[in-house]
Amino acid sequence: MILTINSKNLKTAIKHIAPILGMSLDPNSIYKNHVCFISDEKGTKLLATNGLVKYEYDLTGVAIVAEPGRVAVVYDKLVTCLEQIKSEADILMEYKDKSLFLKSGKKESQLKTTSASDFRPIEQFEGAEIQIPFESTQIIERASLTLGRDPTMKKMHGLLCDLKEVDGYKGMCLKTATPISASRIFEKFQCDENVNTSFVIPEFLVDEAASKPLKSLCLTSSSIIAKFPNFMIQSPLPENCFVDVDKHMKDLSGRDISFVRDELRDTVKFVKSTMDKHSVKMKFAVNDNQVEVSSFSDTAKTKDTVKCASAENFVFTVNSEVLLNFLDSVQESEINLKVSEKSLSYNKDNYQFVEVCFNMG
Repeated sequence: MILTINSKNLKTAIKHIAPILGMSLDPNSIYKNHVCFISDEKGTKLLATNGLVKYEYDLTGVAIVAEPGRVAVVYDKLVTCLEQIKSEADILMEYKDKSLFLKSGKKESQLKTTSASDFRPIEQFEGAEIQIPFESTQIIERASLTLGRDPTMKKMHGLLCDLKEVDGYKGMCLKTATPISASRIFEKFQCDENVNTSFVIPEFLVDEAASKPLKSLCLTSSSIIAKFPNFMIQSPLPENCFVDVDKHMKDLSGRDISFVRDELRDTVKFVKSTMDKHSVKMKFAVNDNQVEVSSFSDTAKTKDTVKCASAENFVFTVNSEVLLNFLDSVQESEINLKVSEKSLSYNKDNYQFVEVCFNMG
């Protein structure tokens, strides 16, 4: 195999691979920490897999191929070589004598190759293909912020996605729930009228779709293929391991309190700035239409006040990480919350959120 490719294009192709290779649990896996280049009559592709999840990036339009073929190399070594090559430079890649040579200007690297026969491109299968408009990636981005990023608790397995007809139109409903928080975001969604299904989008795919346009999803009973503009990722469908979202959302009642979102977010960020790494509790003391927000950190205590609208004075304590994620995902400039004896909740027609309060005062 002999091909020429711009360093920037190659770096773009490989930057999504690390999370997939990192999911490999078998230290003896034949795929561990390896990537494969394939060039044939169907085009030029970069492949990676951990044995379950597959990644495929299309290089057909950006690579000039002088000689087709296939070659597999160690991912870490390839990345190390590319870090030393400027983004605007072209790279000549040549496979000979069981080595891959990378040449750019006066720089030259020689990488040992491994077996490429075990790597296969993603096979297109007949299944339910759901076309996703670009604007619908926004709902995935917003929902991804409520996945439970609190470092003190186990990460979620992804987003529970319901595609169904509601009030005469198709809708996408994304749900997530942890023992301390839950969210449900709904949006109108144009898709095949026969698509009426429920499935879990794996967390690493959610992170990809939250930052890049997701063109479509292909579903079977056991697998999902996410298609992006230049690459595809195939993954087994995870099981639904969620806390019952609807049960969490059953009672969104309590004392009413309203904030200007940006003012509340700035206050929470300021108080959180001195909190310990694994300290998440934050106290809110409501008094005469303002709230004193304070931390529980042992090493440094910080407080600030923010205006609110409330008919009552009371105290509650919440998880600052979860609250910040919610404030980053909500779009309204003014947010109306309800505080009950057990939860802080937000209820809109297309967005519901609830966080368990630690205690009331």
